[in-house]
Amino acid sequence: KTAYEIGVRLVGSEMCIRDSYEANQAAYYSDESVNLEYIEILGADLAADVELTEEDIAAYYEDERYRFQTEEERRAAHILIDKDTGDPDAVVAAILDRLNDGEEFSALAEEFSEDAGTMGHGGDLGWVSRGLLVGPFEDALFSMVVGDIEGPVETDFGYHIIRLDEIRAEELQTLEDVRDELVLDMQAQRSEQLFYDRASQLADLSFEAFDELATVATQMDVPLQTFEGFTRNGTSSPFLLSTPVVQAAYSFEVLEQRENSLPIELSPDHVLVVRVTDHQVPAEQSLEIVREEVEQELLRVEARRLAEVASAAFLSATPRAEDLEVLASENGGTSVSYTHLRAHETDSYLVCRLLLEK
Repeated sequence: KTAYEIGVRLVGSEMCIRDSYEANQAAYYSDESVNLEYIEILGADLAADVELTEEDIAAYYEDERYRFQTEEERRAAHILIDKDTGDPDAVVAAILDRLNDGEEFSALAEEFSEDAGTMGHGGDLGWVSRGLLVGPFEDALFSMVVGDIEGPVETDFGYHIIRLDEIRAEELQTLEDVRDELVLDMQAQRSEQLFYDRASQLADLSFEAFDELATVATQMDVPLQTFEGFTRNGTSSPFLLSTPVVQAAYSFEVLEQRENSLPIELSPDHVLVVRVTDHQVPAEQSLEIVREEVEQELLRVEARRLAEVASAAFLSATPRAEDLEVLASENGGTSVSYTHLRAHETDSYLVCRLLLEK
């Protein structure tokens, strides 16, 4: 038999198990724990309680219709003549004459416009809606029809010649178009308010009840839940986030005086109140209860010891070995090539790891 097999048989003997248990008895004490009663309010559970009528939805649509309405937009181009130009009126008149003679607006914009942002694009302003342009320019633009050319229009920037190219009419999505979105919004808002109301009710009633939760559960028509063995270290817990519950359950008021806890917020839509019904202090556990833990610890320690011994022997033989595959086979392992090793993975580490994994 290999040293590994012999070592495992030895540490698995009753004598070794009992000696190890007695030498490390403090390591096998039970965890401190409490038994809990608790009431929790979950926002996700309240969405189903939200009732909406068609009148509710229609009224909400009217309140929110601005979200589903697009304003009229107009696409235009312009030629800007600066007021400091020698004779701006004459320049504008000349441009209008050339437009009337059939010259391209874009070409004249590139020739005459002093708007650096649009002159290179034929004076194109893109799509604009009300409120984006200065007053006189906007008033003129939104009084025109497609194809009109108007000017000069005076603003603080100078004199404009404006051409209206397209109109995109305002649009309003119907109630049926956005009904599903509205329903989801209303359910979220109302369930949020319902959660706040229920959480406040839980806080008030549990404070008044002081040291019991049964009447609170009855008044709120919610289940009174229980959990046995809630550990101080949080390893045994029904909650995804245990730390705030541990802090509350093991506080002096809740643990020693058996008062109801204050509301514990686990997330923005999850709150609970707990009460301790029983307290189990750390206690010595018999060998029968922890036998498997003792055996596993013995095996782990013995496997590491044997791995270190085998590693030392293996590494001392490696420089003399002509064939690593033969050497590995003789030691009950396999030869593996590593192209990249992490800093902590020394030869000894790798051999120990392989032996521990056997």
